[in-house]
Amino acid sequence: MTIDEWPADVMSDRTVECFDKVAYLVCVAICIELVLFKFLPDIGTAVIQGSSSTLTDFGVFEQTYLLPDSVHHARFLGNELLYHLARLIATVTNSSDVRLYPLRIAAGILTPVYAFTGALPVLSGTAGYNWRAFLIPYALAVIMGLYVFYPGDMPALAFLSIGLFLVLQQRMAPALGLMLVVGLFRESSFHMVWFVAAWAMCTDRQPLIRRLCWVATFAAAFAAEYRGVRIWFPGPISASGGVVLDPKQILLGSGLISLTTLCSLALAALFPILCWTSIRPLQRTTWQARFFLLNCAAFPFWIVFYRMFSGNISEFRMLLPVVLPCLYGISYGSWVRQVRSCDAAPVPVPSGQ
Repeated sequence: MTIDEWPADVMSDRTVECFDKVAYLVCVAICIELVLFKFLPDIGTAVIQGSSSTLTDFGVFEQTYLLPDSVHHARFLGNELLYHLARLIATVTNSSDVRLYPLRIAAGILTPVYAFTGALPVLSGTAGYNWRAFLIPYALAVIMGLYVFYPGDMPALAFLSIGLFLVLQQRMAPALGLMLVVGLFRESSFHMVWFVAAWAMCTDRQPLIRRLCWVATFAAAFAAEYRGVRIWFPGPISASGGVVLDPKQILLGSGLISLTTLCSLALAALFPILCWTSIRPLQRTTWQARFFLLNCAAFPFWIVFYRMFSGNISEFRMLLPVVLPCLYGISYGSWVRQVRSCDAAPVPVPSGQ
């Protein structure tokens, strides 16, 4: 059947849904631009800290992101893409207004592109996910993550999202490729190792030895890339230069008990709570349900993990990889309920199972 032969009501529904997706994405883009060009959180933070925003000065950006041996240097690809696009923009316009500095314009171009890229797997209409139930909390997380701007955050989130989707489709080879792409932007690629380990624990559709081999492959690939990146782009393992192992420092150290940290943690905790309530009735239905519940339960352990590596969890952006599987879980739970409400037949199995 060709598109011309589709029933009129199907054509109408598809057209309306397409316009809905475009409208949602336009709203997300407007919100991102408002943050970057109107609310200017990077400038506000710089004023409080008595410094200059990296998006208002090429020299400051170079010293922060492009010099070897800084924690940002190893997260090189996002820095390089933003910097070279800004240099290209500077050949056309170089406003004296800090709100229209080439670096900020480059950020205003790339950030929505990255955000849209991360939503593509669900927006493509793949069975198994309610795109509205995904895009609304996803957009909220993205916008809150811009409270502090770093060049590698959004691209890492985008490719991590695609990689997680591939794991949920049990397409491990392309998921491995996406993990290596994420590692060029941030160490968030380690989350892919966890996603595969969680998949191995939750599914029984592949032999145990094969699942364990995939976990070992992802772990070895992460370790090799992590080491290689830090040879070619030297940088410390964390902002403090090492790993914090003192439980007192992890649980009660400076910066943990503060208003901004408590607010960030409270906002982030909403996502696993919503995912848990959406998925819990389905936990015996599919392995995906067990996967999402396991990720909800892992939330507090990730907080401890980030603290061990001196992560500033007062910045919501740090927790974007942790809440990402919860977003997919909320979308999956909504899709299952929608299918059940329309058809009393057994729940269809998403592709990839």
